Amino acid sequence: MKKLYYLAIIMHFLVGCKNKEIEAFQGPPGPNEGDTSIYNTDHYRLTKILNFSKSDSKEPGGHVLFTYDTEGNLTREAMYSAPDQLSTYKEYTYRNGRMATQKVYDGVVNSLTLARTITYTYEGGLLTREEAVDAGGTSLQSIHYEYTNRKLAETYTWSQSLGKHHHYKYTFDGRGNVAKMQVYMYNNELSNTENYTYDNQNRLIRTERFDHRNALELITITEYTGNNSLPSSEIYQNADGNVRSGRTYEFDVAGNQIRTLMGTNVASKRKYYGKLLREEILYSPTWGFTEMGMIRYEYEKK
Repeated sequence: MKKLYYLAIIMHFLVGCKNKEIEAFQGPPGPNEGDTSIYNTDHYRLTKILNFSKSDSKEPGGHVLFTYDTEGNLTREAMYSAPDQLSTYKEYTYRNGRMATQKVYDGVVNSLTLARTITYTYEGGLLTREEAVDAGGTSLQSIHYEYTNRKLAETYTWSQSLGKHHHYKYTFDGRGNVAKMQVYMYNNELSNTENYTYDNQNRLIRTERFDHRNALELITITEYTGNNSLPSSEIYQNADGNVRSGRTYEFDVAGNQIRTLMGTNVASKRKYYGKLLREEILYSPTWGFTEMGMIRYEYEKK
């Protein structure tokens, strides 16, 4: 269920006035103050991600640009390792409002060539297959999606060399929440199982992870404050219920998680304007929670 993606060019400078419409967000973020309810992904779209080695770095070490068509569809995602060094990019096409193809260009910096094409197939409005081929048309792999009552029941990857692998099976409770996930990696061998429990607001409150022999190995307890849909803490326990570690979260006035703490140590800091994530600073637990980079996000009005 966990999919991953970076979601094209900033036009204007950020204006931080409460009563003046902000057309674009660019540069260091301002505070979350006044009525910021309009500032969300319904009204703004991501145009640029900048990666800095440190929060006091003057220039980013790389960035990602996002371009959209007149219908608001993402058409290009370009990654730069320096201001003018294009390292890879993706192009997207659409059919009937749904993504039809993705072309990935890779190779020599600033002289990129087509590396692979992914074609998307739908049935009844649901994504059922992603087929990836190389520049010559040779199949690389395909990802399949199967549904029960229009809910995702299984997804798996298939390739000529490995057969079926990364196979996920989902079971739902009576309220439509995922109650169980089983993971099969290779040769149809069970890798792990996770069971999920929810509160009366359909918020995840307990995760139990079992190994390939169905032995309990990890329990995650998730807690919330008030009606917030984002957790205020996560507690990790071993099979005996003993606490191994945990995380707590601090919130701003708009209900965003702005700090993640592991004990008294800060693991990450985030700044928002409305519901738009503007900046994130990451810290490394491995290296004594020293700063390991900053990510900044820029948006434009739709």
